[in-house]
Amino acid sequence: MVRLPKLNKPSQSATRTIRELKAEAQRTRLEAMRLAALILTRMDEALARVTLEAVNTDDLAVLQLQHAALIKRAEDLQTKLDRLEADQYDQNHRL
Repeated sequence: MVRLPKLNKPSQSATRTIRELKAEAQRTRLEAMRLAALILTRMDEALARVTLEAVNTDDLAVLQLQHAALIKRAEDLQTKLDRLEADQYDQNHRL
């Protein structure tokens, strides 16, 4: 879970926090894509083999769990970003 830092100056700190969360979300998404490619490669290799004995299904399962965790983390980060951006928008557009 990502912990949000306490904001001292609302607009500057919120902007910095949003920028940092966006960067972290992007890194998480890229890592998830890398793992997805690795999973697909391993599955393709497994399909190319004659017997399943040569396939390490434990490794594949671990990769799939890591990928699912990264996807969940990216979704959580995006939810936090959406909330922060909405709060910042509200603060900037109050009458």
